Amino acid sequence: MKATFAFLIIFISIVATPSIYADEPDAACPDSVYKALGLFLKKDNFFPQRNDTEIVGSVVSSACKPWSYKKNTMLVAFAYDEGVKEEKTVLVAFLNKSMKVTAHYQEKFGEGVGQRYGPSSFTLDTARYDLAPGVRAFALRFSSFGPGPVAANSDSSDYLTLFVQNDKTIRPVLSQYMQYQNALSGLIGYPTGHEFIESGVKTISISKSSTNGYADLIVTDTITYDGNEQDRPPEINRDSRTVKIIHKYDGNVYR
Repeated sequence: MKATFAFLIIFISIVATPSIYADEPDAACPDSVYKALGLFLKKDNFFPQRNDTEIVGSVVSSACKPWSYKKNTMLVAFAYDEGVKEEKTVLVAFLNKSMKVTAHYQEKFGEGVGQRYGPSSFTLDTARYDLAPGVRAFALRFSSFGPGPVAANSDSSDYLTLFVQNDKTIRPVLSQYMQYQNALSGLIGYPTGHEFIESGVKTISISKSSTNGYADLIVTDTITYDGNEQDRPPEINRDSRTVKIIHKYDGNVYR
């Protein structure tokens, strides 16, 4: 679920709505959702992978949550196996109270080091991403399943994809990692006592300005450093800092 975006970096204060919103936790997906999506996809094995059934389940990742923006609507996300090695299909959908799919997004993604789907890989982020009157986005956050990097120069996690609904389709408008680390000295996941690590955590807020009908998005990157002082590169100031990045909507995606 990776995408490349050109960033406009601005180091000045911008008036924006707050980036922290109350958000309800994800709930376990009920059997009725699996049954409804199995019928929608025409798959008899659309249920979690486990060893106590004759048919091997295809679902490896799942998340479900009531969509508070619209009454009697459930937001769901699944990654499931269609028998292709190192590949999963991701389905994001809205279901009404009759368990009918009213809108969906579906795409295949490869797996590899740093991107592997598992039971706890998905989190649905339903903060108030109000992009325009009558348009509220939501985010799917992905965390790779399995061990982290060993002896790596960099690492990224918490991959966020922001979606909007257009009639019967759901489409992504922004994708990026929300956390990362860079080894400025030494390596990540291979402690030698000589590491100096740069870490970044990003948050999203909604600007009062807009482009092509959608509000601009402000991504605030809070950067900190950790490690032995003697291993700090001379050009690096140890103090934490923040960088604000503005994403503007081009009519299709945020760039």
